Amino acid sequence: MTQPENPQQAPSKPKRSSAAKWIAIVVVVIIIIAGVVVVVTYHPTTPTKKTEKVTLSAPLVYTSTKIATTNEPISFTITNVTISPTNVTWNFGNGYYGYGSSVTYTYEYPGNYLVEVNYTYGGSFATNILSLYPITVSRNTTTINSTFSAQLTNPLILFNKTTNPTAPIFNQSASMDLIAGYLQPPTATGWSISQFTWTINGSTFKGQYLNTTANETGLYPIILNAITSNATSSHSNVVEESVFVRQTNQAAGILKGKGNVMNPNLITNAEVVPGGPYSLDPQIDWETVGMEVIRNVYQTLVAYNGTSTTSFIPVLATNIPSVANGEISSNYLNWTFYIRSNATFANGLPVTAFDVYFSIVRELLFTTGSPGTGGYTLAQALLPGYASGTPGFNNYYNITKAVTFSNSTQSVTFHLFKPVPYFLDLLADTPSSIMEYQWAVQNGAGLVFTPSGFNAYMNESNAPDYNLYLQWHTMGSGPFEVSQVQQGESITLIPNPYYHPPAYGFPKSNYTVVIDYVKEASTAVLMLEDGQADIVSGLPTSSIPSVQGLESTGAANIYTFSTMTTYFYPFNFDINETMLHSIGASYVIPSHYFANIYIRKAFADLFNYSEFLNDIVGNAKFHMTLGTGYVGLLPPGMLGYKPENQWENVPSYNITQAKEYLEMSGNLSTVVNFPMFVQSGDTTNYAAMAMWAQVIHSVDPNITATPVYITFSQMIAYTAVNQNPMPIYDLGWGTSIPDPINMIPPMYVAGGFYPSGDGIESASSLAAIGYPNEAQNFSLIGNLSNEAASNPNVTQRALEYQQANQLGINMTLYLYTYIPSGMWIYQSWLKGVQYEENPVVGGEVDTLYCYLSK
Repeated sequence: MTQPENPQQAPSKPKRSSAAKWIAIVVVVIIIIAGVVVVVTYHPTTPTKKTEKVTLSAPLVYTSTKIATTNEPISFTITNVTISPTNVTWNFGNGYYGYGSSVTYTYEYPGNYLVEVNYTYGGSFATNILSLYPITVSRNTTTINSTFSAQLTNPLILFNKTTNPTAPIFNQSASMDLIAGYLQPPTATGWSISQFTWTINGSTFKGQYLNTTANETGLYPIILNAITSNATSSHSNVVEESVFVRQTNQAAGILKGKGNVMNPNLITNAEVVPGGPYSLDPQIDWETVGMEVIRNVYQTLVAYNGTSTTSFIPVLATNIPSVANGEISSNYLNWTFYIRSNATFANGLPVTAFDVYFSIVRELLFTTGSPGTGGYTLAQALLPGYASGTPGFNNYYNITKAVTFSNSTQSVTFHLFKPVPYFLDLLADTPSSIMEYQWAVQNGAGLVFTPSGFNAYMNESNAPDYNLYLQWHTMGSGPFEVSQVQQGESITLIPNPYYHPPAYGFPKSNYTVVIDYVKEASTAVLMLEDGQADIVSGLPTSSIPSVQGLESTGAANIYTFSTMTTYFYPFNFDINETMLHSIGASYVIPSHYFANIYIRKAFADLFNYSEFLNDIVGNAKFHMTLGTGYVGLLPPGMLGYKPENQWENVPSYNITQAKEYLEMSGNLSTVVNFPMFVQSGDTTNYAAMAMWAQVIHSVDPNITATPVYITFSQMIAYTAVNQNPMPIYDLGWGTSIPDPINMIPPMYVAGGFYPSGDGIESASSLAAIGYPNEAQNFSLIGNLSNEAASNPNVTQRALEYQQANQLGINMTLYLYTYIPSGMWIYQSWLKGVQYEENPVVGGEVDTLYCYLSK
């Protein structure tokens, strides 16, 4: 047991004013004097009537909000009383008190609080301890700048539910087993968590784990202080949690919603994605973590109809255009959309055709952004120079010819240069999200509609020139708006007060949503067990037994489904050695080391695929299919898919073949020492890379590789063109369009999302550094992809994509790891999860919170 150290003073209770004491004294004196007068003057003939006790109803609590931020005043009112109560006392669950039927209180620290209220009438007393009122307070991040935030950690108070199943309600003298969790450690260079300090009733303890005894009865706080520091400075970050310790035979409980639901107005998702999203700007962000927020805040003209990948519903559009209704031309080159008149942004302004026009123009201008953006999806249909890589293809002339609008009819028309049968898929994707133009102007993102204005605006799609306000603030017309952002730690969504749902789908929500980005999977599981999280996602497969244990007791549900998501390790053809040295001075590797095809093939043949799937992913270990092997970029359900054994040149675990490739590479005597980058918290791929590195080193001792954790958002940032220091890294692709058009071009075509970040901006760039065969193959893939994109013959189109896919497999551009089985893990009280199954909504990992309820 941890021993208490020097007591630290807990927050003091507010004192009554001296004026109140003098009033009490005056009242007492008057009563005494009056009593003397009565005695002297009167001789009553009947005895004094005693005060009778009456039965009082248990009070209830009404508040202005159940979900608040620090420094936000909350009004509390006692209700469910049939008489005028006297001596109303409030205990706010943090050691502070208030008095009166209606009070206002402001919490200083974030935490989960319980509020007790009691009152008297005559000689009777009533209290709400059977239904203590819960209040959730989050940190107000508006006063925290990103530099300071990076030096902090957000602590969590977690209870061991095995030993404390009724926490935060305890019996007197019971053991309290507490765990100090945290969302993420500090991300600022040189900063780390140095200490956790607990304060309970004036006693102070140190350590991440605390076992103590609940000696004092009543309602009071547990205070956890997470101290972070570097060589010269330190910061404290406090969180509180109310506990109620009941006396012998005393009953106590917490007010819950229907079905015994915790925090009935709040949905919390604990995502094991350290670092959180890269951006919230829909025309910049092209990764699933940021897309989740974007999908809940912004809207597109159309969307997929529920779980269908072939049927669409209008969202901002009044209807789906067709040739029959005259909104698609007979040659399928002109598509007109009329804007729904009651669609409204979160600032109360209506969505107009010009807002749509601006957002689409912005998307096309940002097609060439770095790190890669999603604008290429729409550019394939609207800008003829994109496919051939013509410089300046997204210029003023081409864009204004491709998209036009009408203020008088509130419509937008797209002018395609070729028929595209999947055009609605492109418009349903997050890069085509609609942003309010005046808000963008007010925050420095206005666009000058001239050729020079367009050229200048393109710069804002590159990381050094991002509009930082738009990167972390939003203005959409979706069911939610962003209320709080603590970069890398958490994002809070609240209902959009001006939201008007479309005729189909995307209902209005009354819930506040908190998305916590958690570093440790164990923390996320504890949050689920403790009731602090309704959903957990991003868990490594090693956490499955813990979740299965919760499911067996009815504490959680596991919902599985198939996916089109692919995971892989890219090989970087052009490593930024300068940046790599800044990450680790001992790292040494030639910049074009992995441009050598025989090095890539050798590495691919040194990966033990069966051990990875059976023991590390855990198919055999956990007796369930958590992932399946694959090769190429046409997953099951995609046009052109073929089973793994029907492709040629498929890598396999073959040490003899790998040695031959190493000899053919001409690099057997080359000494290299480099990191393999893994997303923080991803213990599955960390173990896989450690296994891989060991085998590689055993075959060639000149090669030393070490898995290294970095945050997801930092990994995305590193993929900027000519800036990527990662020789090998762990990422994936969750297709948002169920067509090879969103697999082959971004993954296999030179200049695509991944190739551009891995040093393959064009086929000619490979020829220039001495790899003409790779250059020729990339040219062939580009030609096949372009032909397939506009081919109306489905059979021929599938064949062209298969040929492109085979060329990609031949070049071993990636080490293909697995296709995961989709898995939703959530509290048993959460409803609506069945609406989250669409395999192309953020690669089936994003949650549409408007469908969820408790």
